[in-house]
Amino acid sequence: MEIRSINEHDRENWNNYVNNHSDGSVAHMFEWHYIIKNSYGHECYYYVAVNENKILGIMPLVHIKSLVFGNQLVAVPFLTGGGILADNNDVFQKLADKAKDIMQDLNCNIIDLRSQKNLTKAESLQNFSIARYRNKVSMILTLPETDEELFKTFKYNLRRKINKPIKDGMKFQIGGIELLDDFYSVFTINMRDLGSPVHSKTYLNEIILKLADYSKIGIVYSDNIPVAGGFVFHYKNIFETPWISSLRKIKNYHNMFLYWSLMQFAISRQCSLFDFGRSTVGEGTYRFKEQWGAQPIDLDWYQIGLDKNIETDHSSTDSKFRKIMVAGWSMLPLTIANLLGPKIRGSISL
Repeated sequence: MEIRSINEHDRENWNNYVNNHSDGSVAHMFEWHYIIKNSYGHECYYYVAVNENKILGIMPLVHIKSLVFGNQLVAVPFLTGGGILADNNDVFQKLADKAKDIMQDLNCNIIDLRSQKNLTKAESLQNFSIARYRNKVSMILTLPETDEELFKTFKYNLRRKINKPIKDGMKFQIGGIELLDDFYSVFTINMRDLGSPVHSKTYLNEIILKLADYSKIGIVYSDNIPVAGGFVFHYKNIFETPWISSLRKIKNYHNMFLYWSLMQFAISRQCSLFDFGRSTVGEGTYRFKEQWGAQPIDLDWYQIGLDKNIETDHSSTDSKFRKIMVAGWSMLPLTIANLLGPKIRGSISL
């Protein structure tokens, strides 16, 4: 078995491996190393385990180095999923050993691994220190076969909030890159108001171009003006909503209409699971998603390192970010926030 870095000729075999692996996700796709490199300039270390040209495992790693947020390898930044995929424990071990070598070469503190499985008892990682993120969950809604069935499961107040913007004449449109400008106009305002740096438009443009088969943009319009939008993925049977935004100044339930319209689209694509994205247990976004019937699924996110004293409580990660950014960010003029935001956001792996 050989562990080697990828080349362009591996693209089809890599993606076929992801598509056929039970834990394969859109975050594992080959194209991400181009997307991240082209948009944020981070070096990507994508490796395969092969035997006679047959892929036995893959490992996507991205190097993010920042004076504020540290020096780390992440699999995969900005997304919920990622990490090592392997046929068996032996392959996993060989890839993990390679990750350790890369980490030492780059003087990284940790590897941030967004796995699909609990790794705390993994034999292949016994020589590493492992700390699990706490209270991070994905909110997952199981979808029925028809939107009529789903609508009947909602409580009266939720159904009313969905219907009101429809009665008020709001429209929903879903498509591709032709809707990016409209989405970004809402996204930038919403992220500024939340006190968070916004992703670069280049990053989103790269995604919609290179992962066109798996990504869509949905927009809610009021009088032809975009007031809510979602940048979404549909892969295998899962529909994910990593970036959802709406204009707070619009006093209507346009965000409810957006989510409902995306659910209808997901059902039309034969998706059986609707992933509202990651949340922290008990916070406002968690309760918002819960009202739709979504159930929390623990995220197996880990920090892996050589230091035996690695932290085990990573709730400080968000608070550190908030202390640095949130307090004053929402007060910035939009033009300043949009200029500075992408320069900062690319160094924040969450």
